[in-house]
Amino acid sequence: MLQRILAATDGSENAERAVHLAAEIARRFEATLLVAHVLVERPSADEIGSMSTLMRELGHMPFAPLHMDDLIQSLARRDGHGAIRDPADAIRAVADHHLSHAQQLARDTGVRHVETRLLEGAPPANQLVRAAEAERCDLIVIGNRGLGAIKSLFIGSVSRRVTEHAGTSCLTAR
Repeated sequence: MLQRILAATDGSENAERAVHLAAEIARRFEATLLVAHVLVERPSADEIGSMSTLMRELGHMPFAPLHMDDLIQSLARRDGHGAIRDPADAIRAVADHHLSHAQQLARDTGVRHVETRLLEGAPPANQLVRAAEAERCDLIVIGNRGLGAIKSLFIGSVSRRVTEHAGTSCLTAR
């Protein structure tokens, strides 16, 4: 029986599908859902894309900020305190937003016990596997980035690495 499920999120559409699927499973098994986001020093192209998406969601803006300075200022205005002054703070604020959004999605699905974890360090796959082990998770649910066959030979995705190295069952959401 499943008691603890880890769902990885990076704010992408595939990650949202993974969180939704993990939430459905957690609700049915009355399991605890642990939503995790890995904070890395340098954001990937996907993370930068999700930052732009977040900026569009902040409200009426003539354009989504394309530069880190614009992102920092917009996040500071949204939070109302102006405390976000450097890229690391902006990236952390975006990560917190992703975790809050995923947590709310899980609660809206009917999951009673939802926890969040902001993990730090690279590579992300290793951090997710370590967290699943440390938290004694029975299942890891992660989104599939959908890399092409040739590209995945050279780059390798986080989801593929997690499924290869995890000591527990993994489910890849598409």
